[in-house]
Amino acid sequence: MKIDFSNKPAFLGWLAAVAVLSVLIGYGGATLPYLFHLRVPILSGLLLLFLPVICLLGLPTMLGNIFALNRWWKLALVTAGAAAVGLGIVLVGAVIGANADERFSLVGVDFLGDLAGSESPWPYVLAALLALPTAFTAYWASGPYSQEMLSSERTRGAIAGALLSLAFFFAVYWLRSLAVFDSARQWLVGLAGLLPEGAQSGYLIDTNKGIEIAEGHAVLASYLLVAAVLYLIGLVRYRPPTGDGRQLPVISYVLGLLQIFTLVLGLLTFWLDFYRVPVLLCLFAFSALAYYLWKVEHYYELKTCPTSPPATEALFAAVKARLTHQGAEKTLVVICASGGGIQAAGWTTQVLIRLQQRLGPDFTKAIGLISSVSGGSVGALHFLDRFDDGLGAPPHDKLAEIFDASTKESLGATGWGLVYPDLWRLLGLPFLTTQPRDRGKAVDLDWKSHLNKPQSTLRGWVDPVLRGKMPIPVFNATIVEDGRRYSLSPMSFGLKPVEGVEFNGLYPGCDIDASTAALLSATFPYVTPVTRNSRQPPNQKIFHVADGGYFDNYGIVAAIDFLEKILEHDQGRSIKNVLFVQIRAFPDEAPLQTAKDQRVGWKMALFGPIFTILDARNSTQGQRNYDDVQDLIKKWQGMVDIQDFKISFPKSKFFEVSLSYNGKQFLNQVQNKPPLSWMLTKKQCELIKQGWLELLKHADQGFSDAVKLIDAWEALQSKR
Repeated sequence: MKIDFSNKPAFLGWLAAVAVLSVLIGYGGATLPYLFHLRVPILSGLLLLFLPVICLLGLPTMLGNIFALNRWWKLALVTAGAAAVGLGIVLVGAVIGANADERFSLVGVDFLGDLAGSESPWPYVLAALLALPTAFTAYWASGPYSQEMLSSERTRGAIAGALLSLAFFFAVYWLRSLAVFDSARQWLVGLAGLLPEGAQSGYLIDTNKGIEIAEGHAVLASYLLVAAVLYLIGLVRYRPPTGDGRQLPVISYVLGLLQIFTLVLGLLTFWLDFYRVPVLLCLFAFSALAYYLWKVEHYYELKTCPTSPPATEALFAAVKARLTHQGAEKTLVVICASGGGIQAAGWTTQVLIRLQQRLGPDFTKAIGLISSVSGGSVGALHFLDRFDDGLGAPPHDKLAEIFDASTKESLGATGWGLVYPDLWRLLGLPFLTTQPRDRGKAVDLDWKSHLNKPQSTLRGWVDPVLRGKMPIPVFNATIVEDGRRYSLSPMSFGLKPVEGVEFNGLYPGCDIDASTAALLSATFPYVTPVTRNSRQPPNQKIFHVADGGYFDNYGIVAAIDFLEKILEHDQGRSIKNVLFVQIRAFPDEAPLQTAKDQRVGWKMALFGPIFTILDARNSTQGQRNYDDVQDLIKKWQGMVDIQDFKISFPKSKFFEVSLSYNGKQFLNQVQNKPPLSWMLTKKQCELIKQGWLELLKHADQGFSDAVKLIDAWEALQSKR
C-alpha cells in the first residue's frame, strides 16, 4: 500500500474534516446526538436560509424565476410566508431541543430550554432572521432582475409583508395566552397520556400543579392552529383556475411544502427516535401502502364520442382542402415544434405569429401539419385555439394575444396541486380528495382559463380540419410501459404497432379535451404527473403517458410519417414544394471540444451512467432526425422540392444575477440557457420577442434559417 501525499491541500482538507468530526464526537458526548435529533429543523433552517442561493445560482434554469413576483400583495404574502416557515422551524427545534434531556437522556442545553419558553422572544427573532434572505431576494428579483414591478410597488409589498409577519407572530403569541387555550393544554395532556408510560417523557412533566404538557408544546400547538387556518384558506381561496393576477406565487407553495415537511418530519422524529425507528423509511412504507390499498393513480378523462374517427384516407382530403386556395402547383408547409418548457411554448407561438405577420395569412393557410412536443404542444394549442373558421388562420388582432396566453405561468397551479391533493396522497391520506384532483388537472384547468375555446376537443377539431380551416395537429407523447410514441390527433395515421400508438386507434369511441392532449404531450418530469386514461367508458385499454420528449423531443418522426403518406399519395401531381420548418426552443450548441469541468470524479462515479443515458438520448434523436429528413429530401428529389429550415432560438442573457455595493462588484453570474420551468418573467418574454428580431439581423450574412424561409416563400409566391 502507498499513501499519496502529492496533493497536499486535498490531504490537509481531508484531515481537517476528520478532526472536526472527532471534536464533535468528543465534545461533552452530546453534540452529535443533539445534531442528530435536531436534524430536521437544522436542515430545514439551512434550506430556508440558502433557498435564494440554490434557486438563483445553483438551479437558475429550473428555479431561477420563482422569486420574480408581479403584484405587491404577492411580495407581501411571500415575505410573511417566509417568516411563518421560519417560526415553525424554530419552534420545532425548540420543542425537540428543550425536551431532549428528558426524552433521549441527554445533557440539557439552557439556550434550547429558554427558546421553548412561552414568553421567550427569541423564536420570533430567529424566525425573522431565517426569513430575511427569502424576503430580500423576492424584493430584489421582482425589480431589476425581472422588471416585474416598480420600486414603489415593491416597497409597498415589503411594508405589507413586514406587517403581515408581525400579525402572524402576534396571533401565535396571543392564541396560546388565551384562557380557552387551557382546555387545549388539557387535551394535549390527554393525548400524550395515550403513549406508554416510559414513552411519555419529553411530552409530559410532573409539576406542583399536577401533570402538564412539557415546555414548548403549547406554543407549537398554537402555531399549528394558526397555520392550519391559513392552509385551509389557501385550499379554497387559491383553488385553480384562479384567473389572471390572482394565482398564489409558486414560491409560496415551495415555502408551504418546507413548512409541512418540517412539522411532519420534525414531530415524527421526536416521537419515533425514542424507539430507534427510521422516520423516512416508515413514512415511505406508509405512503406506499396507502397508494396500494386505495389504488391511487393519476388519470386523464376520456369522453364518450358517438361517431367513429376519420379513416387514414381522410388525411389526403384534409390536405387537399387546406391547400385549395393555392394554384395548380401547391406548397405544403409542415411545422415541427420542439419541447423545452414554457420557453418552447413562447418561441413556438412567436415564430408562427411573426411568420404570419411577415408573410400574411396565406403562409399560415399553407400549413398542413403541426407536429408538437411538450412545451411546443402548449404553443401549438394556443395558436390553433385562435383560428378563425372563415379565414383559416388566426385573425391579425389575435396574434399578440396568442403569445401572451402561451407564456402565462402555470407553476402556481402546479404548486397548489402539490401542497394539497398530491401531498395528501404522499403522506398516506389518499381518501382526502378535492377538485381539481391533482396537480395535472390543476394545470389543465389553468391552461383552459387562457383559451378562447376551452371546451375544444380532438374529435371536435375533425370537421374544421377536413374542411381545410385548420392544419392537422399532432401532440406527441410517450407510452411509459414500452417507450413507444403516442400520437394524439383528430386524424388517423394508420400507425403499425411497431411504429407507435395513436389515440384514435386506442380509443375509437372516445374523445379528449385539446388542452388535455397538450398536457399529456407536456408531462414535464415531476412538474406534472405521469398519468393514465380513466376507466370510463369501461373496458378501455390502460396505458400510462409521459412527456413526448422521451421519444422525440422535436416532433420530426410524426412529421416524416405524415409527409411520406401525403407524398406517396400525391406523387408530385399537385404538391410541388414542401417547406419543412423545425422550431427549436434552445440555441444551437457546437459539439464540445473538451469537458467543461474536469473535476467531477465523485459526480461521475455516482451519476455518470444517468448523464450518459440522458445526453445520448438527445444526440441520438438529433442524429436520427437529421438522417430521416435528409433521406426524405433525397427520395423525392426531382419530383418534390423539400426544403428544410431549422429556426433555433438565439443565445440571450436569460439569467443575470449581479450584486454591487459602492461601485464594487460582488457577484455577476450570467446564464444564457432559457428557463426550463413553466414561468417566464416580463424581461424574458421581451427577450423571446427580441429573439426573432435577432434572427432577422443576419439577413446579409445568410446565417438565419428564418430569413431563408421568408425568402423561399416569397420566391415561390412570385412564381404564381
